[in-house]
Order: sequence, then C-alpha cells, then structure tokens
Amino acid sequence: IEQARELGGRVFVELGPDAVLATLVPDDTTAIPLQRAGQTHAFPLALATAHTHGLPVTWPTPAAALVDLPTYAFQQESYWLHAASGAGDVVSLGQAPAGHGLLGAAVALAEDGMTVFTGRLSLSTHPWLADHVVGGSVLVPGTAFVELALHAGDYVGCGQLEDLTVEAPLVLGERSSVTVQVFVGE
Repeated sequence: IEQARELGGRVFVELGPDAVLATLVPDDTTAIPLQRAGQTHAFPLALATAHTHGLPVTWPTPAAALVDLPTYAFQQESYWLHAASGAGDVVSLGQAPAGHGLLGAAVALAEDGMTVFTGRLSLSTHPWLADHVVGGSVLVPGTAFVELALHAGDYVGCGQLEDLTVEAPLVLGERSSVTVQVFVGE
C-alpha cells in the first residue's frame, strides 16, 4: 500500500472475501472493498463508491439488457372477484323491502290480501350456509325456515309460529342459487 501511494495511488480496490486490507490504508486514501461478509449489496456499493471518487466505471449497456415491456399490463383483463349482487331497488319493481337477510322483497297481492316474500339463496351470497352439510349435500337448515316464517309473520302483524313442517330438504348447489318464496295469508 505504501509503495502504491508513493507512485500516486489514492484509491484502492480490494478484491477478497472481506474488507481486511481496506482498514490498513491511511486517512488520505480511499479503500473500496468489493466483497463484505454477509452483505449482498457490497459489489454495487463498491462500484458506486468508485464512481463517486472519480474512477472510470464502465456501466454495462448491452442490447440484450433492453427488454420489451410485458403486454399483459395492457390487456385490460380483470381478475377481481365480482361482488355478490344485493336485493337492488325493489320499490321500483312495485315491491317493498322485506327487511331480512334471506328475504329481499315483499309484495301484497291485491286479490286475496296474501303477502308474498321473495329471496334468493346461494353459497356466494350466504357463505355461512356451507357449514350445514348433511350426507355430502349443503342443506338450508331447519332453523332458517323457522326464521323465514317468524319474520314473514311479524311483517304482517302475526308474530307467532305454532307449527312448521319441512316436507323436503332445500339443497343448495356450489354455483347455483335458489329462489325462495314465503306466502302469508289467512
């Protein structure tokens, strides 16, 4: 190092497994270690340090380094999941909001005073229904039928349920929906 300094050397580049000799240079010189134990960014840092101290650094610019931009960013394809559709504006359809999570609308029939409640059940709009699997099939639980009947009764002013018989299970498919209708009348 002393002999190189006598010949005018003021910047030293150390090629080795760590910065061992760089600690031996006097204060009026610069030592740039190319490798440092445990530091993956030591080589680019060494090139930047050499460049800032006036050493000629040839930055590679081969034609192979230039690449075309990927076209997928401009294909305008969306991969977001679509939000489940809600009940919508049932008033504009001549119905009233049913005010229930399973029943979207209610309409009073003009002829006989009966009220019809409608809703749509699916695993995408009501994912908790997937927790009720019987024999490998997703079934609407019996308590949901009780809830539908009680809500429909409350809506028309009769909040009491004396008896409910489920004659057949309501099976939900993985990707399909089922329209539910509840009729309330005398």
